[in-house]
Amino acid sequence: MHILMKSNLELFRAESSTEEWKAYVKYIDDMVIDGFFNSIKNCFKFFLDNTNQRTGGAPLFETQLSLKVPDMVFSPSLDSGAGDGFFELVESLINDVFRISSLVPRLAQHIPFPHYQADMEGMADLADMRKLLMKRVQGVMVTCCEYRSSLHHYSFLYEDDRKKLMRQFLQYGHFLTTEEMEVDEDDEVPETPPALDDFRDTIEKYEKIYEEVQGLKAVHVFNGWMKVDGRIMKSALLNIIKKWSFMFKQHLIDNVTNSLSDLEQCICVTKAGLGQQVKEGDYDGLVDIMGHLLAVKERQKTTDAMFEPLQETITLLKVYEQELPDVVYKQLEELPDKWNNVRKQAVLAKQQVAPLQAIEVSILRSKVASFDVEQHTFREDFRQNGPFRFDSESPFEMLEAFDQQIQEREAMMASLVKSANLFEVHVSEFKQLRQCRLEVGMLKKLWDMITTVEFSIAGWTTTLWREIQVEDMEQECKRFAKETRGLDKEVRGEIGQD
Repeated sequence: MHILMKSNLELFRAESSTEEWKAYVKYIDDMVIDGFFNSIKNCFKFFLDNTNQRTGGAPLFETQLSLKVPDMVFSPSLDSGAGDGFFELVESLINDVFRISSLVPRLAQHIPFPHYQADMEGMADLADMRKLLMKRVQGVMVTCCEYRSSLHHYSFLYEDDRKKLMRQFLQYGHFLTTEEMEVDEDDEVPETPPALDDFRDTIEKYEKIYEEVQGLKAVHVFNGWMKVDGRIMKSALLNIIKKWSFMFKQHLIDNVTNSLSDLEQCICVTKAGLGQQVKEGDYDGLVDIMGHLLAVKERQKTTDAMFEPLQETITLLKVYEQELPDVVYKQLEELPDKWNNVRKQAVLAKQQVAPLQAIEVSILRSKVASFDVEQHTFREDFRQNGPFRFDSESPFEMLEAFDQQIQEREAMMASLVKSANLFEVHVSEFKQLRQCRLEVGMLKKLWDMITTVEFSIAGWTTTLWREIQVEDMEQECKRFAKETRGLDKEVRGEIGQD
């Protein structure tokens, strides 16, 4: 164009400085402006025609809605001020449209603009079209974000901690509410392990949510021209719901398989143990037999009642198409008879070892009686010679010595209690020894405090008067008083007597 203008200047034998030539150049310049105007106007017309809510064609723009925990996000973003979102994308397209007018250098060089972009941006018609387009863009962004907000009631699915809530469910039979989690210790929610119906209701809740989300429309067109593709979000949400539902199903599966496996192992071990022959004087063999008898006794009630609930659990799992291994069905069929046989074997074994048991019971009762006398004697020695007085010498060495003696007696007590449980012999609680253990702990805390106080006072007595910090000493004394009040009531009583 500039070459043609130069050629015309030569053909017309005109001077570029004359007013006539400038008017001619201005005329051509206006034609260029008019051409750019029509070109940009047609671009805007295309955008406006295709962002009209009454448009029946394919959507002009598209965004994807996906789940990036903990948020649902659009790509490109439809959030205001995102910086690189849909609003900025459209503005970039508009700027590119206006930028075509900057590609041609200005013909009328006497006009102070190097190209035509400033003219285009200053035209009211184009500015109005631009304003209308951006208004529609903002409007559809709001509409799409409102749609996203309508899905917020599913946020608990990906925001809540599955493991934490599963622990709550197994402990209380339900998920704790905010109010239940904020109650005082005195008003704690009672622990209530979930029944099978609780599992059924919870699984059913998530199955219904899955069906609800499955029925959601994944692709939406808003205002006739903005397509929101939510297939990625929907797929992610469905996967999360399945994880919730499967967590409860898996717990039931594990409970069935583990319960049957544990019982089968117990039956094998007990059957072999009860089959051993015990001779008189074989204490270890007798203890082994008694241990197996005790194991049968302890789990008899729970085992007798476990098979029907397990069958109900399997039936429930089948409803949700959760198949268990064939070995589970085999165990469920065979283990009840095996368990009954073990119970019968336990009755026979108990009859066979009854004479030997009677001998050991007599010996054990004698040991228990001797230990009971010994613990009373030890208790008296501890009360008389323990560091209970303020002027006791070497209190920590004394406490360490008594602690060692208590540990030895506690080991003997544990052995007697274990044997008593095996041979079904009633024993006392050995309160004297337990009280000694309690008092050793309290004395240790008391003498720790006494040592700390004496150390601080010794430091103060060697401090020069001008270096004494009265406020620090006062605070230290208050701390000592507070710690003293925090001691056990029995310890404070001893302090008051001294």
